[in-house]
Amino acid sequence: MSRHADLLERLAAVQPRNGTCQVTMTNNCPSDWGAVIVAAGCKFFYDDGTDYTDGPVAMNVGTGGAYTFVSDKAGGCVQGILLAATVELPNENAQTVTASEAAAAGECLIHVTESLGPQNSAAKHKLGERQVRFVGKP
Repeated sequence: MSRHADLLERLAAVQPRNGTCQVTMTNNCPSDWGAVIVAAGCKFFYDDGTDYTDGPVAMNVGTGGAYTFVSDKAGGCVQGILLAATVELPNENAQTVTASEAAAAGECLIHVTESLGPQNSAAKHKLGERQVRFVGKP
């Protein structure tokens, strides 16, 4: 094997497969709602069957704010994520919202953005309450 080929082979062996995975959560609720993300966490699922949880973290993410969770293995391939957050709105019970994302077969997640926003529909008995959900990319 040539020195060049040997060097390339050794370099490939130490390079991360995709680097860390980042999950950015944004609060895009209307400002007059006063919605605040007060706690959240993200679980990262790797292709080797292991997982890592970043959080839960106490926070104060108001409208227009964001928070980013990061996986713990630069050389790991994140196959999926599960994001959970607690949202408080004035004069209402706290709401727990979740979002999940999975990579296509043979791929690894590198960056996921989940945006908190108004829910499109609600149960009849919840009409008049401000309901939130993760709506995906802003």
